[in-house]
Amino acid sequence: MPSRTLPSYITPAQIRTYYNQNTETTSTSDISFYEDLASAGARWLDQFCNRRFDPYIATFIYPSRTQTNGGMIDRDGFLLLDQDITEIISLESPSGVSVGNTISFGEPVIRKVRPEPFTAWAGDYIYLTAHCGGFGGRWTTLAATLSTGMNSSTTSLTITSNVLTEGMLIRVEDEYLYVSAWEFVTTPTPLGTAVVERGFNGTTAASHSSGVAISRFLFDPVITRHNAHLMAGYAERQKSPLSGTVVIGDFTYPINSDGIPKDVVTELSRGGYIRPIRIKAP
Repeated sequence: MPSRTLPSYITPAQIRTYYNQNTETTSTSDISFYEDLASAGARWLDQFCNRRFDPYIATFIYPSRTQTNGGMIDRDGFLLLDQDITEIISLESPSGVSVGNTISFGEPVIRKVRPEPFTAWAGDYIYLTAHCGGFGGRWTTLAATLSTGMNSSTTSLTITSNVLTEGMLIRVEDEYLYVSAWEFVTTPTPLGTAVVERGFNGTTAASHSSGVAISRFLFDPVITRHNAHLMAGYAERQKSPLSGTVVIGDFTYPINSDGIPKDVVTELSRGGYIRPIRIKAP
């Protein structure tokens, strides 16, 4: 399963920008409070839309003829999935025998993984490892490469361009890294140093050579905007929890019974961001 989830779909810098524009103080404890609200907003988006918006790699175990949260293998040998999968890495029997890795995508994802009904693997399970999540977002290559190589345990990286920020999800070759801190200096020569969490979101920490390209994940602007919107809405509810509206900047928003601004629910519903669950036999 993925090692952890991104704290939120907006960076701490974006949170501080909002906080500084809408409050009179900049205490660390208060900013931490907003970061917690942003994280709560991201988890609400995940739950409401039935998908994660950050990319991750995960391994799922599917038993025959038994429904799980991840899907099942039916009596005809078809694998029926309930996961937001974008690319299959491997599909194997318990003994490690590959059963193919091409899948026709749709809702649900279905592939015949056994040639005959009820045939024979010990335990009658199948293991699937796949790229998941990342709906609506994309990887984009940054105008920077690693200045020095990294081994699998290095917790910092250096580049000569000021293109990173705290809270970014980046990729170096096949590994995802989370930028937990960023500092850039211009003298005596331009140099940026990022403190990173290695092997993030289910990937494996590995060695990387100097000069390797770096990519960052860009979230769909709708998701970023609504994550900030929810953070602000939660904050306003702390001030007036019984109100039927929240005031954010110059705008007043109605909220539903769960305290969620109704325009968030409406746009996510109409924009195709909600992933339906439709598991059925082929």
